[in-house]
This record gives sequence, C-alpha cells and structure tokens, in this order.
Amino acid sequence: MRVPTSGPVRWSALDQLPRCTALAWTGPDRGLARALADRPVVSSLTWRDAPAVVDLADTGVQHLSLAGADVCEVRLPGGLHGLELAAVNQGLTVCAADGGRWLHLTLTGADAETTVPAGLHGVREVALDGSGAMSAAAVAELKDLESLRIYWRKPPGRLVDAAALADLPRLAVIQLVDGYGLDADTLPDTASLTQLSISGLRRSIVPALKARYRGAAVRLVVEGAKPDTWLAANLYNPFRDWVDDDARGGAAACKAYANTFRIIDKLPQEGDGRADEAKAALRKLVETLNSIDQKYEIVDTLRREEAFDAFMKLAARAGVPPHVAEQWFDEWRDF
Repeated sequence: MRVPTSGPVRWSALDQLPRCTALAWTGPDRGLARALADRPVVSSLTWRDAPAVVDLADTGVQHLSLAGADVCEVRLPGGLHGLELAAVNQGLTVCAADGGRWLHLTLTGADAETTVPAGLHGVREVALDGSGAMSAAAVAELKDLESLRIYWRKPPGRLVDAAALADLPRLAVIQLVDGYGLDADTLPDTASLTQLSISGLRRSIVPALKARYRGAAVRLVVEGAKPDTWLAANLYNPFRDWVDDDARGGAAACKAYANTFRIIDKLPQEGDGRADEAKAALRKLVETLNSIDQKYEIVDTLRREEAFDAFMKLAARAGVPPHVAEQWFDEWRDF
C-alpha cells in the first residue's frame, strides 16, 4: 500500500487486507499507532525515521524494528517480545513491561559507544550487531542477562571492556560471530557460563581456547576458524566467510573481489575511458560469481545479499550512480 508523504492517511484501506500481519512505515505517526490499535492482527512493524515519541502501548505488535535519530521515548505493548533498535540516540528511554524482561533485544549498528536504553534493566536476551569494535560495557547494567550474542559486521572483530561480563551473575550463553580480533583470554571467567559458541576466529587461538575450557562446565563450540596468514590477506574482503561453505569456491570469490578492487582503485581520475573500464571490471566480477555459483553452488539468499552489497560499494567507489549499478547487477547476475 503506497501512502502520500503528506496529508491525511486513509487507514481504512488496511481493511482490504484482513490477513496482513506485517507493516513497514517511514516518518511521523500520522495515525499509525491508532490504526494498529484498531487492527491487532498486525503483529510485526518496521518503522524508519520515527518521531521523538513512539507510543505503541495499545497495539498488538509483537515484533518491532525501530530506527530514527530523533527518537527519545518509546512505549511498548505488553505482548512485544522482539525489539530491534537501529540508529537511535543514546538518550532513548523505553517503557516496557517488567523492564523488558520478556524481550529479545537487538541493537543494530552497535559500536564501542553503544549502550542499552534506559528502562530495559530486566532484559535477559541481547544481541549486539554492528561495527568492528564493540563494548561489553553496553550490557554491564543488565544483571538478569542470560544470553548475549555479538556479531561483528566489520573487521577487526574486537571486544573491549570484556571484564564487564564477569559481573553478570546469570549470563549462561555467549555467541560470538566473526570475532577475528579475539584472543583466547579475551573473555573473563564467568561462573554462570554454560555455553560459548564462536563462529569465525583466528585459527592460532583455537588450541589455547580449547585448553582453557577443557574440563570446565562450559560447552565450547568453535566454527569457521581461519589461518592467520589467510586472514592477513582477506580480513577486509566481504566474501571472506564464503570459504566456510566451500573452500575453493570461497577462495575464488575472494580473489575475484580483490582483483576488481585493485582495478577500480587504479582507474584514472578523469577521462572518457573511466566509466567504460569501471563497467567492464564490475561486469567481470558478476560473471565470475556466476561461474563460481554454477560450479560450487554456494550463492544462497545471504550470499546473494553480500554479493550485492559488495558490488554496490565497488560501484560507488568507481563513481557509478546507485540506480545504474542496481540495474547492472540484476541484468548480469544468474544467481
């Protein structure tokens, strides 16, 4: 349903979709909260560029993804159990049942300065999803925290203030993804810990890590360990983790990206040939990925999104307008 950017909203149009359970919205409220309160069947809401005050207390929303630099107060319905906050200011206050005890909280775009919003002291499950360095101090005040997941979307995958985790008496499960900046002793000793899962790490720390938890009451799961020398060359390659699906196919994808990056970086700053050379390099990348997928069958939905993101960043680096780059990608890809 398309809505004009200004003027009244005809929310009654939603009645033509009686089974609609998910809604995406951008901008001021404009009657959104009232419309959702009248239609409790809508259980999932994505709200971007949200206003200063977001009041969904009377709605039936169970999953909320919220973004907006101006948001300073959020009132949640009692039935909400999934809350994702992205690009919100550090002064945000959240009003949730039992201090958020029943919420699974995800903070996307997290960095070393990220903190859990005020009002969520009762949260038991937190996911930090963000930059190359994140801080355990973000959850230091959550004394009921039982599960923590940290996903580094960018290198180097470093955790600061890790000692803060030692003061969380109920923390039982820790999941770390792409923590290539971790050492075997990065995490403090935590008496309540029963499971530690690490996916994506330097192979050199694995023996010491296993030795540390051998005989302890901690189930250690280690996946995606990569040689240090290989990481030195590929840590900043967006196709780095493709080798977890297929070593040869992933390595070929990394090589293709690196070659394209070098070509684009060496393009002349000016001249009629720059655009043609950029297009040729980008096309060769996609055609190479087509061949890799045909041979190794490793491009699933997630890898397709990663390929698109990498392609768009390379295209931007080459000065290709986004709408043109998107058209090229869709036209050239077979995966």
